[in-house]
Amino acid sequence: MSPELNLGPTEKRIMEVVWMRGKTTVCDVHQCMVCGQKKLAYTTVMTIMNRLTEKGLLERRKAGKAYRYSVLFQRNEVVRMILHDHLKALTARFGDEVLLALAEEIKAMKTDKKAKLISCLN
Repeated sequence: MSPELNLGPTEKRIMEVVWMRGKTTVCDVHQCMVCGQKKLAYTTVMTIMNRLTEKGLLERRKAGKAYRYSVLFQRNEVVRMILHDHLKALTARFGDEVLLALAEEIKAMKTDKKAKLISCLN
């Protein structure tokens, strides 16, 4: 089953914390979130982590009295899947014009980013 990749800003922040920490608990993520820009209630973090589990991005396992969460996909995999979905939707709507626009964007990139992209293609 492929994950649901439509993430809100708070879901993205929580995913960043879980990617950074690896296996973690709601309590650990909540503590990281309190140090962030916007304080969130513990129950809000728990609800969002459960939602991310339902979306297929996190895995939850019982560990004593708590649950431990871990990612099912690394950050780069999620970015690739999101890009794939967007490109597929755009090409379905606009055809080859999307690829031409993408090529123009690549041409306009800074040299170091272009070099990195080219090295990934080889």
